[in-house]
Amino acid sequence: RFDGAMNVALRRRIELENGLRQALRDRTIDPHFQPLIDLKTQEIRGFEALARWSTRNGEVVSPMEFITLAEETGLISELGDQLLLKACHEAAKWPSHVTLAFNVSPVQFRDQQLGLRILQILSETGLPASRLEIEITETALMKNLSQAEVMLEALHAAGIRVALDD
Repeated sequence: RFDGAMNVALRRRIELENGLRQALRDRTIDPHFQPLIDLKTQEIRGFEALARWSTRNGEVVSPMEFITLAEETGLISELGDQLLLKACHEAAKWPSHVTLAFNVSPVQFRDQQLGLRILQILSETGLPASRLEIEITETALMKNLSQAEVMLEALHAAGIRVALDD
């Protein structure tokens, strides 16, 4: 049965999806950088890029909400590429020993062109592959192990580090 709560949830999803599409057109979803500290030396060794979105009316949308929505609507590759491009532009300005960690969703990882797009973004921004670490989940690996192996080998051969997240 359809009830009032379902109507509210449906309206919220439509509003968020439309807002997400507009934010992608306007390129207003940004990476924020969380420092990664070497516990022995207490020095910053890198930063992890985290997606953040504030709507036009100032609402801060949870990454769990909008990343899931992007995966469900097929917008995750566009979102990921935009965020990686922005993050790599920033990271290219950092000292040469500081790295960038970037999360790739399981849905993105299924895209066979992902590796090529990552390399294209690195080339465009001038960030050396050795300064990028791609974080993937075990779930992403297990969905298609043979495809994952090919992708990981290509990224590793290019000099990109890969870390398991979770």
